[in-house]
Amino acid sequence: MLDANVLLNLYRSNERTREDTFSVLQRLRERLWIPHQVLVEFWRNRDLPSVRGHHRTKARDVSASLDKASRSIGDALDRWVSDVHLSSDEEVRRQIDATKRSLYGNLEKLKSLIQEQAKKDAVEGTAVTHTDPILAKLEQILQGKIGEPLPAEDFASALQEAERRAEGEIPPGYMDFQNKGAEQAAGDYILWKQVIQEAQKRGQDVLLVTGDIKEDWWVRRDGELPARPRKELELELRQLAQVRLYMLTPSQLLAEAVEALGLKVDQRSVNDLAISEREMIHNSPLQRFLHEIPNILRRVHGRVKSGLETAPNDANMQGLHSSMLEALLLEELAAEATHQAGALVPLRGRDYPVIEGTVVIPLWCGRSKAALHDSFSRISSSAKINRAIGYVKAYTNADKESATLGPDVDAWLRQGVEYIAVVPFVSDFETGYMEVLWGPLREGNRRPMEWEYAGGFSEQLLVD
Repeated sequence: MLDANVLLNLYRSNERTREDTFSVLQRLRERLWIPHQVLVEFWRNRDLPSVRGHHRTKARDVSASLDKASRSIGDALDRWVSDVHLSSDEEVRRQIDATKRSLYGNLEKLKSLIQEQAKKDAVEGTAVTHTDPILAKLEQILQGKIGEPLPAEDFASALQEAERRAEGEIPPGYMDFQNKGAEQAAGDYILWKQVIQEAQKRGQDVLLVTGDIKEDWWVRRDGELPARPRKELELELRQLAQVRLYMLTPSQLLAEAVEALGLKVDQRSVNDLAISEREMIHNSPLQRFLHEIPNILRRVHGRVKSGLETAPNDANMQGLHSSMLEALLLEELAAEATHQAGALVPLRGRDYPVIEGTVVIPLWCGRSKAALHDSFSRISSSAKINRAIGYVKAYTNADKESATLGPDVDAWLRQGVEYIAVVPFVSDFETGYMEVLWGPLREGNRRPMEWEYAGGFSEQLLVD
C-alpha cells in the first residue's frame, strides 16, 4: 500500500530517482492497493507550488540567494574601500573590480547550471492532467488498484472517532490535529480505517510505504530514521484483521527492491530519498519560515527604534512604535515569503505571507510578557483574524456565500489557503524587550470561536 506522499514525491524527485521509483512500482504492480483517502490527498496537494513546481521553485530560490549574496559582496567591498579611504587608489580598485567580475561570472555560471538541472528534473506537461506524464504512468500502474471511499455515514463516524483518538494521542494522525482543520486532520485515521477494512477482506499482511515521518506512525531509532511502526498500530491490525503490519519509507522501499525484486536501483536515488525524509522531520518550509520570525522581528525593532529616536518627542511613542513595527514586520515577512517561493494574500489592506497553504498573521499584543497570557482574547477579538477565518472557511467548506466576503477572498482561493498560523508578540520601545509565540488556529468546540489557538514556540529577545 502506498501513501499519498509516495506519489507526490514523483513530482519532487530528480529524474533519476523518479525513474527508479517508477521501476519499483511497475514491478510491484500486481501487489499494489491504494486506499481511497490516498487519492483524495493526492489530488488535494498535486497542484501546490511545492509539488508540481518544486524544481523551478527551488531553482528560483537559490538563484535569488546567489543574487543577494552577489549584491552583499559588492556593497561590502565598496564600503571597505570608502571606510579605509582607498577610493582614489587606482591599483586597489583595479584588483577589486577584476576579482568582482570573476566572482560575478562564476555566480552566473552556477545559476545557469542550476537552471539547466531544474529544467532536466522538472516534469513537462503537468499544467493540465491529460498531458501529465506522471499521471499517465500512475494510471497504468494503479488502474483497478484503488479502494472505495467510505459511505457517508461511515465517513461521519470516522471523523468523530479520529477526534476522539486525537484527544488521547492514539495513533495514527493525532499530530495533524495540532495544525489542521478537523476533516483534513482526520485523513490519516480515515486511511488507516480503509487499510484495516481491506486487510479484513483479504486476510493478508500489510506493507505500508509512507514518507509521513511523524511519531504518530513510527517508533524512531535514536531520533533519526523510523525503525518500526507504532506498537499500537501493529496490535490494532492484528486484533481486527489477524494480520501483521510492516512499514517502509520510500528510500527503504528502493533499497529493499535491489535484493527482494532483483531490480537495478541507483544508490544515489536511495540516498536522495533518505535525505529528504530526514529533512522532513524538522525542516519543512513552514517551520523554517516561522523560526526565522524572531530574527526578522529583531531587525525590524532595531530599525523602528533607530528611526523614532531621531524623531521629535511624541507622547504616543509606544503607539507609533507598535504600529510601525507591525507594518515593517509585514514587509519583511512578505520579502522572506517571496524568497522562499511562498505567496502573498491581501487582508484588510495589507499583504500577508502564505507558506505551504498556511497564512502567517503577526499580531502585536502589548508591551509585557503578561500580555501574552491573554493572547487568545486578543486573537479572538481581532477583526483581521476573524476575516481570515472567513476566507479559510470559504476555501475548506466551498462556501457558496464567499462573494459576500469581498474581492480579497478570490486571492485566498487561488492560493489554496487552508490554515492560519498566528504569531502573537509583545515589544516595548523603551526596554527593547520582546517575546514571540506562534501557533495554528484549529477547529474546536471548547470556545465560542470556531478556531482555537494551539501553542507553538516561545523565545525571549533582548534588543540593543
